[in-house]
Amino acid sequence: MKNSLILISILICALVLRIWQINIFPPKIASTIVIYRYLSAFINTLSIIVLFLYAKKEMHSAKKALLSSFIFSVLPWSVVQSRISSQVNNALFVLLLMLLIIQHQHNKIIKIIIFLFSIFFICLFYPQLWIIKSSVFQIDLKNLVSNIFFLTSSELFFFINPTFWWGGVRDVGIMYLSFTPLLAVGLYLLVLRKKYQIFFCWSVILLISAVSPLFPESQEYYLVLPFLSVVTAEGLYRFWHHKSLLLRSILILIILSFVYEMAQFMHYYYIHYPVQIINNQEKIHEAF
Repeated sequence: MKNSLILISILICALVLRIWQINIFPPKIASTIVIYRYLSAFINTLSIIVLFLYAKKEMHSAKKALLSSFIFSVLPWSVVQSRISSQVNNALFVLLLMLLIIQHQHNKIIKIIIFLFSIFFICLFYPQLWIIKSSVFQIDLKNLVSNIFFLTSSELFFFINPTFWWGGVRDVGIMYLSFTPLLAVGLYLLVLRKKYQIFFCWSVILLISAVSPLFPESQEYYLVLPFLSVVTAEGLYRFWHHKSLLLRSILILIILSFVYEMAQFMHYYYIHYPVQIINNQEKIHEAF
């Protein structure tokens, strides 16, 4: 019961972040259909629920699952993509749903069938996927290595977002800088526990994003957010449950830093981002 109430609280906060003045921010352009923004917010919120169910079974802990859901709900990319007409949100939901269903299947043939159907639905609901849109596919090893380094760089993770211009605030990266120690500890612990599925999914998405001929404008890397959330939640859980007074003191500083960073993100989103949109309306050619 307690976990259910916490999850409901997370969902309420997530909905407030996603639908408050959604018809005003970001500014509407000629191609804007407001109902699509609400649909995107709804699908993203459903993804929070599916992520909770997936993480609960994968991590064998409802508390870690709640932390994963909360972290995902407040990540900059998650917030901004849920407030626009975003097809990649559809792909994220299908991906998480596929993983959740596969978790509960023991028959390998059924797992393969589910996987193939999921690929079909991802392509159906995310027609912007570069594999569908691009008629020419050529791997340049030099560019591939360069793109991988960039996609795993601290610059992209914490400071800038050049990967899909109109879907995110340029001044904010994938995650909050204050999450760095949590992410590092989470990575270490999950490697020790041999949670390879999380790293496999992350690696596949990384590779698909890096080889995209549309890079850095492709949106596929957005799909790593749930896995980053699970890793960060593992680190946060370990910090909180450690008996060391030093680690708990560090965690308090991390939380205070996170609150500041989120306030800063909101400032960028509601003050600077609308100016970027208004000044560059002629460059936006897709639903927004």
